[in-house]
Amino acid sequence: REMQQISTAFVGSADREIGRDAARHLIELGHRQLLFVGDGAVVSTSRYREEGFRRVLSESAGASCKVINNGVGEGEDAILQLLRGEDCPTAIFCYCDPVAEVMMKRVLEAGLSVPGDISVLGSGNQVTPDCPLPLSTFDQNPHLIGKTAAGLYLERVYEQNRSGSRRELIPATLLPRASTAALAR
Repeated sequence: REMQQISTAFVGSADREIGRDAARHLIELGHRQLLFVGDGAVVSTSRYREEGFRRVLSESAGASCKVINNGVGEGEDAILQLLRGEDCPTAIFCYCDPVAEVMMKRVLEAGLSVPGDISVLGSGNQVTPDCPLPLSTFDQNPHLIGKTAAGLYLERVYEQNRSGSRRELIPATLLPRASTAALAR
């Protein structure tokens, strides 16, 4: 995650690109009523993924996006209410896999099926054995992030490059699995 209070080199995921790719994937599957579940403006990964997601949806005919933050905790009641309502989304993109797993469980608790009624997409490729079915997600290439960060550190030490302003954003890879499918309705 980026920290705005600290001026230093940064290596991380291309979070806006993850959001854009998530929206494109779900739109290609026919989904138009989408929900983004994030963690608010404080968490950079959530904020940037939401920005990318909403940008693509704003340019897509007939697409709509609702946003719920704090999906694990305060937002759970709002999510259950939304899942049981007439404006139920057909797809949910969560800023991280742990939240996506919880959302998948909430969809099932609401008497809906994944991906039959609602597709669920996460990010991070950090799925646990407790996940109800294989989660579609993004592999953020953590080994490449680590290798790139180590390279920047060594460059800074050995070349005495103290500027600290370099930003390297590593592309993520979409891993479509059983939790997303073409819109069935």
